[in-house]
Amino acid sequence: VTHNVRYASVLCLLDGSTTPFVALFLYFLYSAYKRPDLLHDAWMNNDEVEVIPLSDMLHTMLGMLLFYAFLTVYLAFFVKRRRKLMMRYDARDSRGEERIGVKTVIGNVLFDRPRHIWKIIDRFYYTDLAYVTYKYPFEAPDGMTPKYVEKKIRTYHPYHRENVAILVLDGLPLSGQPKADVERDLASFQSEYAIRNRDKIHHIIFLCLFFGLFFLYRAALYILHQIKIVGEMEVQEEEEDIDEAWMYFWIYTLGIIPWVSIGGNALQWWLHYRWITRGGVATDTLSKIVPSSLQTDDFTSEEEAKRYVAMA
Repeated sequence: VTHNVRYASVLCLLDGSTTPFVALFLYFLYSAYKRPDLLHDAWMNNDEVEVIPLSDMLHTMLGMLLFYAFLTVYLAFFVKRRRKLMMRYDARDSRGEERIGVKTVIGNVLFDRPRHIWKIIDRFYYTDLAYVTYKYPFEAPDGMTPKYVEKKIRTYHPYHRENVAILVLDGLPLSGQPKADVERDLASFQSEYAIRNRDKIHHIIFLCLFFGLFFLYRAALYILHQIKIVGEMEVQEEEEDIDEAWMYFWIYTLGIIPWVSIGGNALQWWLHYRWITRGGVATDTLSKIVPSSLQTDDFTSEEEAKRYVAMA
């Protein structure tokens, strides 16, 4: 439900956050359009006027273009690949038969409750983490097979669990994920409501492309054109350098934007994939053990303790 609500609100959030920027950049364009006449009248009347430098407008637009380019690649690349990765954990195919490439083992889950200052941070970071431990699922080629695997995971069930099913991808002994968490994750984008939200994701991608390429990019070119016109008028004491403005434009469009949006998302995916499939350690001694009894500070409130007892 949480994922569905987030996906449903993303479109409204993006539309709402884009509107004030559209208004701001429309003001920038109008200001750039009136800039030659404004400076000419001020020069003729020997007046001093305070204006926003056109180069500052250019940097602001290119910075927002970077943001929307990164968001577009994130939605089109990272989100889809993450879904495909979690689909690999689906232990059964459409006919209900066990899928080849996934092994089920028994393990424990130790919920990693935030403590001290991390409790405050956790209020803004809506991801619960836990440690999963299970027996090493495969035989090592050299015969030196470790006994256990310990790794940190994202969990949808914020409490300790014992003797639960752990899904492990074939050939990746450190890829264990609790079956209950995998099923919850898969349900978040396989439900009827989530499938409808995929069209909204496509709408967001289209909106980012339109606002980035057909508005910000062309607006930046118009700002460059106005910098050239104002420079040819020679009515400013400190003229803005059109060559420097073009240099920054090409640095952004040919360097920073593609490298950050594509390279940044590729790096983010590599780190995520490595964390899911190869994160954790193989060890002979467990350090993350589910406690036999819980202390008061293991819960945020008495009501939470009662809920945990009820679930147990």
